[in-house]
Amino acid sequence: MNGRYLAAISYIGAHLVPHRDLHEIDRALQRAVISCILFVLMVWQAFTSSGLGPVVLVLPVVATAYAAAALVYLKIIRTQPSRAVMAQYAFIVLDPVLTVLALAGMPLVLGCLNPLLLAQIVRCGIRFGMRTLWLTWGSAVVASVILLPLSGLWLLYDPLTQSYIVMLVITPILFGPLICHGHRVTSDLRAAAMSDPLTGLGNRRMLFE
Repeated sequence: MNGRYLAAISYIGAHLVPHRDLHEIDRALQRAVISCILFVLMVWQAFTSSGLGPVVLVLPVVATAYAAAALVYLKIIRTQPSRAVMAQYAFIVLDPVLTVLALAGMPLVLGCLNPLLLAQIVRCGIRFGMRTLWLTWGSAVVASVILLPLSGLWLLYDPLTQSYIVMLVITPILFGPLICHGHRVTSDLRAAAMSDPLTGLGNRRMLFE
């Protein structure tokens, strides 16, 4: 890893949070399950609809590859977690991109999955902090700007597009302060648990960890 990359990921700090490996195992399992569900829905849409574009036909392949990548990552994070830092950040960026791709490719079937994108953004913030939330949110915004205009339905059906834009705008505004407060309280509790209340020095729990 070069110096710029190390500085960037250290600034975001998603790989430095306590219990990071447990978080990533949970996220990898959820990622594999969601990708499999998307694959089933996409294949069903491909077989029941006619006149689908090439992008839509590629979506099941993308979902399958993503599920396979999630399972490989799950094995790595369980056996060699220190090697999976770059993959962690790649998935933080790519998870919302895949969701937006599904929304753009099959809006009639998957247009109801807006809350999934909201959950991906907010849960990253809860797990890893506000900088990771902004990273996930930014990748979702960029993917939306690029991919959604390629879908005719998103351009024609204004209420769907408007509700989607409102969701993206209010997500960091509404959830950001709550996430900051939660991480601040957690940090204070962890510091209190690892220090002597009279002297402020580290206790045995701190030495063990």
